Amino acid sequence: MTTIGECLLSIYDAALSDRNWVRALDNCQRFLNADAALIYGACQTERAHFSLDKASASLRQFGHLIDQYNQLILEGRDSQFDLEGRKYVHHTSAYSVSLDSDIWSINDVYKTRPEIMIGMQGGFLRRGFINLSNDPGYWGGLVLLYGRHCDLEIPPTVSTYGPQIAPHLAKAAEVFRITEGLRRRYNAVLSVLDQMLVGILVVTDRGDIVIANSVANAFLDAQDGLIRSQGKLAATNTDMRAELGHKIYSASATASGNSDQASATVELRRRSATTPLVAYISPLRDAEMELEKDFTGALVTLVDPSQPRDIDIDVLAELYCLTRAECRVADLVLKGLSNTSIAEHLGVGPETVKSQFSSVLAKTNCRNRVAFIWRVFQILPPIK
Repeated sequence: MTTIGECLLSIYDAALSDRNWVRALDNCQRFLNADAALIYGACQTERAHFSLDKASASLRQFGHLIDQYNQLILEGRDSQFDLEGRKYVHHTSAYSVSLDSDIWSINDVYKTRPEIMIGMQGGFLRRGFINLSNDPGYWGGLVLLYGRHCDLEIPPTVSTYGPQIAPHLAKAAEVFRITEGLRRRYNAVLSVLDQMLVGILVVTDRGDIVIANSVANAFLDAQDGLIRSQGKLAATNTDMRAELGHKIYSASATASGNSDQASATVELRRRSATTPLVAYISPLRDAEMELEKDFTGALVTLVDPSQPRDIDIDVLAELYCLTRAECRVADLVLKGLSNTSIAEHLGVGPETVKSQFSSVLAKTNCRNRVAFIWRVFQILPPIK
């Protein structure tokens, strides 16, 4: 029996390495008592250039069936199965579990659907789904397939334990998504972090800095929000040091299988700006890449909301159905302007800006300005 700790270790090994997704899905499959597992993720527009499509090893012998299934979906043939399922799953809350019986009636008519008939050739009739995204512009989920012994009832394990591993799969997919551009362009990740236009650090559970890219080093050298204290990452504000250290330690414990923290955020106060320097902390495993063997620690991503970035606002408009006025406001928010400055720039009242940006937050399902900036960073990682 695979433990949740083994699941988490393999999930975070997959975050930075394409080849480790199979092992991670194998462990998720065993932990949830399924016979096969698939993870998928894709933006609803090709302009965002990201997709994730991985399967557990148990599906390798059914490659011909997967080809048949993909061809069926490609040709259409009046089939709406995937569309129906995805629409249902992605209208549920993030990390929630849905069963096929929540969406369709599992009867003789269901079994005659072309997609189901292809699955039944491999012995799979029943399915479970876990929504891995609360981003309205991004599909992300885990699909669990069950063999003939589960035709009458899907084991309750998926409903009981699926929500425990879901945030970690989502976080691993998020890290994988952010670094996908680097892998595509340079065939590496850690050795080319200087190509990122945001600060990236890899730290141990005690905060020792293992790797810092050039942007991160610039923040550390300025000692404005963060400092390097005896080789460790620390907040310049002494009141925030304990919080930062605790969240790094908890994320690192997750990478060791000893915690369940999928991610954390720390807003670091600074002297030079009214906006904080935002540190996003995620569990990290070395995945036999460029760090020492069996390294477990945290990935710290630094985003400065006051530093403008050139963003293709048309991508956001397409993903989230933003109006022209909302695009103008969103673009100026991403350039670091306050609501008051945006109002002056556009020649409208502050309440108009507040209303339009509130609409942007609602459409992107973000709580505030910081969450919105992070979402844009996920979609369009700033790479030189």
